[in-house]
Amino acid sequence: MNPSDFLLEVIAVFVGVIAAFELDNYRERRQETKESVRVLELIEAELNENIKLLKQFHELFAKPETVVPYYHLRLIVWEGVRGKIDLIKNDKLLTDVMQVYFAIDMLERTLTVYKEHHSTWIGETSTMVKAAIQQRVEAHRRAMVTQIEQLQPRVVSAQTEIRQEINRLS
Repeated sequence: MNPSDFLLEVIAVFVGVIAAFELDNYRERRQETKESVRVLELIEAELNENIKLLKQFHELFAKPETVVPYYHLRLIVWEGVRGKIDLIKNDKLLTDVMQVYFAIDMLERTLTVYKEHHSTWIGETSTMVKAAIQQRVEAHRRAMVTQIEQLQPRVVSAQTEIRQEINRLS
C-alpha cells in the first residue's frame, strides 16, 4: 500500500469520526434546548396561574376580617423540574425564578400561620385572649397583603424573562 493512500485513508477515517462526534453533539444540544424550552413553558404556565391566584388573594386580604379559604399557590411544576433546573442556562433568569418561588413559599408559610391563628381565634371564648389573637390575625393579614404586593410584579417580571428566553431558544 502506498504511504500517501494510507495517509488519505487515516485522514478520511479521522474526519468521519470527528464529523460523527459533532453530529452527535449537535443532536444532544438540540434535544437539551427542546427540554429547556419545555421546562420554561411549564414554569411560565404555572406562574401565570399564580398571578391569577395572587390577584384573588390580594382582593380578599385587602378587606379586614375577611375569612379566606385555604388556597395553595401552584408549586407542582417547580417541584417536578427541580432535578432539571440545570437546563436553565441563563443565570439571571434562574436566579429570578428561584427567588420568585422562594417568595411564594414564604407567602404560603404566612398564609398557614394566618389560618392557624384565625382558627384559634374563632374557637376562643376568652375576650382578652381573643383580642390578642385577633391582633396576630390582623398582623398576618397585613403581612400577606404586603407580600402579595411585592410578589406580583416579580412574578410578572420573571414570566416576561421566561418568555424572552423561550423566544431566544426557539
